[in-house]
Amino acid sequence: MKKTVLFLSGFFLTWTLTAQSFIPQNSGLSSTIASINFANDNVGMAVSYNGEIVKTIDGGTNWSSQNSGTTTTLRDVVMIDAQVAVAIGYNGLILRTSDGGGTWTPVSSGTTQHLVCVDFNYSTLYATGNGGDVFKSVDSGLTWSTLTVDNTSNLKSIYFTDANTGYVGGEHGRIYKTINAGSSWTQLNTGIDILPGNYQLVGMCFTDDNNGFVVGGNAQTNQGVILRTTDAGDTWMLEFLNNNYIGSVSFLTSTTGFLSGGSIVSNTSTIMKTMDGGNTWNVVPTSSYRQVGASFPSPNAGYTCGLNGTILKIDSIILETDELTSEFNFEVFPNPGNGYFNLALEEKMLTDNTLVEVLNLNGEVVLKQGKSSTLDISGLISGVYFIRVSNDKFNLMKKVIKE
Repeated sequence: MKKTVLFLSGFFLTWTLTAQSFIPQNSGLSSTIASINFANDNVGMAVSYNGEIVKTIDGGTNWSSQNSGTTTTLRDVVMIDAQVAVAIGYNGLILRTSDGGGTWTPVSSGTTQHLVCVDFNYSTLYATGNGGDVFKSVDSGLTWSTLTVDNTSNLKSIYFTDANTGYVGGEHGRIYKTINAGSSWTQLNTGIDILPGNYQLVGMCFTDDNNGFVVGGNAQTNQGVILRTTDAGDTWMLEFLNNNYIGSVSFLTSTTGFLSGGSIVSNTSTIMKTMDGGNTWNVVPTSSYRQVGASFPSPNAGYTCGLNGTILKIDSIILETDELTSEFNFEVFPNPGNGYFNLALEEKMLTDNTLVEVLNLNGEVVLKQGKSSTLDISGLISGVYFIRVSNDKFNLMKKVIKE
C-alpha cells in the first residue's frame, strides 16, 4: 500500500459565507447531544449523553421527549425509516424502536464495551466502539454478530461505500478497510498513525467509491484534522486545524459538504462548507457551543448537534458553486420543465472535456453527456435534480425541476 503525507498550507481557507447561517433550535435538553439523524425532511431523532431521546416531526421546529428507559450515555442514532430506529451507547447498549420512538426495546449486542457509532447502508447496520470490534445486523437491528477488526484499537467512525466495501476509523489515527462486508479488515497507511499524539478519527463520509473524508482531532492539543483520499484509501492528504476539533463530516452531493466541530477549550462552534468537493472549506456563520454530530437529509435543510443541548439548523442549502467560480456561468431553461431543457453555456466553457451530468437528491449521477446545448431527462421521474457542468477549470451546478 502506498503512503503519502501532504501538509497543504493552502488547502483550508477561512472565507466567510454570508448568504446562509445555522439557526439554534429548542431541543429541550441541556446535556450534550451526541447524534442527530433524519429519516426525511420532517422526521428526525437526537440522543444525549444522559440517555435522552428527542424527536421532531416538523423539521426541527418542535422536539418531544421519548421514553428511552435508560440514563446510560447514548452516542449515536440512525433512522432506518420514519418508524424504525436504532440508538447505541455505553456498556454495549443498543435500543431499537419500530413505532417511531413510542417504545424503545433493548436488544443484545454481545458486548459490554462502549458503542459510539452506528451506520446504516445497503440494508445492513454496523456499530463500532471500544475493544476493536464491529457489530453487524442484517435484520434492522434485531440481532447482531461480531466482527473483529483490531482488539488493540478503539473505533470511533464507520462508513460503507457499497454492500461490501467499508471503512472504520479510530484512535491513534488508524483507518481500516474491508472489501468483503466486514469478514476481514486491512489497516491503511494514513500518515497520521505514525505521528505523536492520539488523533481520534470520529467522522467519516465518502462521496463515491474513491473520494472520502475522515475527520477528528487531538483532544489534548485541541487540534483538528481532515484526512482526504481520492483513491479509495491508498493515499491520504492531511490538513491540521488549530483550536478546532472536527466532530462530523457530511456531503449532500459530490461537491457540497459540511464539517462541524469547534474548540474543546472554549466550547465554541465552528461549521464549514465546501462547494468544490473539499478543495476549499469556508466558514459558515454560527455562534453556539461545540458541535459533534450532523444530519443532512436533503438540500431543503441540514442539522448539527453538540454540547449544552444545542441543535442548529440551516434551510435551503445552496448547492451551486457560482459563489466560488463567478468567472463561469450557465443557465437552464425552461425551469421548471417537462424534461427537455436548454443549456446556455458560455463559449469559453465549450471545451472537449466539458462534462454535463444530472444528479438526484442523493448526489447520484443518473445521466451523463458531453458538451451540449440541450438536455433530455424526460425518462426520469418527476422531481428535483441538479445539473452539473464541469471541466478542469470549473464545477458549476444548477437546480432544475422536472414536472
